[in-house]
Amino acid sequence: MNSIARVFLDVHMGQNFQGLTRLMVKEKIDPRKLGVGDFVIFINRKSTAFKLMAGNSYLVYYKSNRQIPLEAIQYLPASFGGSEFEFNKAIEKMLKSKVKYR
Repeated sequence: MNSIARVFLDVHMGQNFQGLTRLMVKEKIDPRKLGVGDFVIFINRKSTAFKLMAGNSYLVYYKSNRQIPLEAIQYLPASFGGSEFEFNKAIEKMLKSKVKYR
């Protein structure tokens, strides 16, 4: 099962894998102990871009022309297919959780 190990806000998106790993270590998260299906999410200050680091040591970058709803963050792991990321799925799940159907 996919899960979020940690979300970092206000992260400079110019950081590479090593820079983000240093940020994790500074916050006492050992990237080597992340399991497959565990994710760490880094979001920029404007919430228009994020980087998703997976437990098997790869990084996915996503940028939007609009602000990313922070409520959708919880649905990011379920929207990740292993090599591709479908952010619209996370938005859709967030919206479905807010709307009650009859």
